[in-house]
Amino acid sequence: MTFPGLKMESTKNPADCKIHSAIRLLNAKGVKAVEIHRQISEVYEESIMSEGKVRKWVIAFKDGHLNVYDEERNGRTSDIFEDLV
Repeated sequence: MTFPGLKMESTKNPADCKIHSAIRLLNAKGVKAVEIHRQISEVYEESIMSEGKVRKWVIAFKDGHLNVYDEERNGRTSDIFEDLV
């Protein structure tokens, strides 16, 4: 199944894509960011994503961002990620 405007790319954490997809769906249904955060926290775990991060994704989707994958960024890599490698 394909979705218009959904660009398929590899990502470092597929679980993030599921959460971003849930945010996109709930946002499209008109659910407010605070309620989206509450629902995500209820289904997954409370610390999965901060309310502020949910709000940033909601704003991005409202601004026309369609990609549920994190964009590649230049800069310093995460120390946590480096430890896992």
